[in-house]
Amino acid sequence: MIRNSISKISGLDSLKNLELLILSSNQIKEITGLENLTNLKELSLARNQLNKIKNLDNLSNLNILNLEWNNIAKIEGLHNLINLKELHLGYNNISKISGLENLHNLEVFYIEGNDIDPNLIKELGGLDSRGRANEPQNFVEYCRTNK
Repeated sequence: MIRNSISKISGLDSLKNLELLILSSNQIKEITGLENLTNLKELSLARNQLNKIKNLDNLSNLNILNLEWNNIAKIEGLHNLINLKELHLGYNNISKISGLENLHNLEVFYIEGNDIDPNLIKELGGLDSRGRANEPQNFVEYCRTNK
């Protein structure tokens, strides 16, 4: 459901076995309507109008979350995503590394294009040419020790 001018997530309650949901390039302003999608493994809400990460608590089976190219200012609402392996937060309005402390399985972390201190990013292992953290677990550990 890419580029469908969707502004609100709704009507998905009965899709309990859904594992992949791509709602990129729409006009979604708030993450809602996903509470029953407990088997979801991959979610893309890239290129929408989100400014807050929330209502993902029931998605503990999620492996991949793409929230790139939104207006998100703070990394939050990820504490229950213990199986998350890949997180895309590039090109938002994030200025601080936080909210990653429970992501013990994080293997891929895109954070390029935000307002984060480049010296801190370098200190945590830097980014590769594609904007991925070279050492994603360094970012997780940083959040654990800097709560």
